[in-house]
Amino acid sequence: MSAHSSPLAARFGDTRNAFARYSLGTKEDMTASLEFALPDRISVVDENSLLPFLRDNPDAPLRISAARLRRLDTPLAQVLLAAAADRRARGIEFSLTGLTRDQAVQLSALGVTNAMLSFQVAE
Repeated sequence: MSAHSSPLAARFGDTRNAFARYSLGTKEDMTASLEFALPDRISVVDENSLLPFLRDNPDAPLRISAARLRRLDTPLAQVLLAAAADRRARGIEFSLTGLTRDQAVQLSALGVTNAMLSFQVAE
């Protein structure tokens, strides 16, 4: 079954390249990270492009950019924490980049540490 005819593709469309861009590492470091740019608004309880992206790339190192994200809600934080924990247990990179200071404070208030979810504040 091709990606275009899968149940996920039927429900969400072909998400493989919707928000992803490959950032290939050098041959020496043998890392290849996928980057996903969160839209300005996202709800993980409704149809969105993040969940299919995570399912389509279960073994890839990921960098999730929050540069455009306006609101980081608790359900989104829970999804990101679960994805980070899964990859951390398997030695695969997962990081959240481009956070505002307020979003980083919000994550900290929820008890999220960099050990749980690697995150970087935009300058």
